[in-house]
Amino acid sequence: MGGTIGMASGESAGSRFWFTAGFDKRTAGVVSPKDTLSSMNGLHVLFADSDESNRLLLASLLSGWGCRFDAAGDCESVLDLLERAAYGNDRYDAALLDRHMPKLDGDFEVRLLELHRESPGTKFIMMSSGKNDDEDDLPYNFGFSGYLAKPLAQTELYQSLVPESRKRACRILVADGNTADRRDLLKKLVNAGCLADVAVTEDGMLHSLVDNSYDLVFLDCRTPALHGFEAVAKIRKNRVNGHLLPIIAMMSDTQGNDREKCRAAGMDDYLGKPVDPAELTALLEIWLPYDGANRIRCGFPDMDESAADLEECTGAGG
Repeated sequence: MGGTIGMASGESAGSRFWFTAGFDKRTAGVVSPKDTLSSMNGLHVLFADSDESNRLLLASLLSGWGCRFDAAGDCESVLDLLERAAYGNDRYDAALLDRHMPKLDGDFEVRLLELHRESPGTKFIMMSSGKNDDEDDLPYNFGFSGYLAKPLAQTELYQSLVPESRKRACRILVADGNTADRRDLLKKLVNAGCLADVAVTEDGMLHSLVDNSYDLVFLDCRTPALHGFEAVAKIRKNRVNGHLLPIIAMMSDTQGNDREKCRAAGMDDYLGKPVDPAELTALLEIWLPYDGANRIRCGFPDMDESAADLEECTGAGG
């Protein structure tokens, strides 16, 4: 990377470690297609907040999701942008408005209600960092369809913005015995709007496949208790649907022949560890439909009926 590294130390002064490295900077406002979510790509969003740091945070998240967006720092700008969008035939899909912006008074709320009626396809969502009992019904009384507490949680923001028609109606089984890796993948799946169950042994995984219907399985091939390659063979021998259920192999410290080995064992695709969000997004868009039409329940007539070792993790489902 063409950098340097060094240290400086002195008695009673402590030590200082430092390094330099050169990185290419992405052009502002330009997002690589692989970084976007198809469920959010092209979504037109307005957000208004008088705090510049909050606007920068929202701009970063929305840009990364592939949204089109406009930002406003005051009430007058909000009304101006809403009017231009409504009359310019480019209405917003969603408008996020901070409750505590200056000059958010009765006149603003009256005009906002008028614009709400003129923009029937726009979802109005209120943001607030100081919710109290007096404000509980306020968003809904003024035509808002939702409420988000600040600081904003990425998962809640995603779920409030993504249109119902674009949400993934999917359920995924994550079979991984490594707690840290499992939690990392679950967090990313929840952010993508998926519902996920967890199994940490082969019996737990097979029982889950019998008891539930899934769209996709992520299987760590190197967890001893999962017997990855042998377990896939059992799934593929399922006399009804086992060959239809997509199974994604997961491995860390991979080598060149790992992909071929996974495919030879009957797995459909491959995901390296640690999981790269862009690679995960690409896999989900390849293997998961938005309508959940491919959900499959397996049957294993010869499977031992011992209790399943199953840990269920319920996220923000599509």
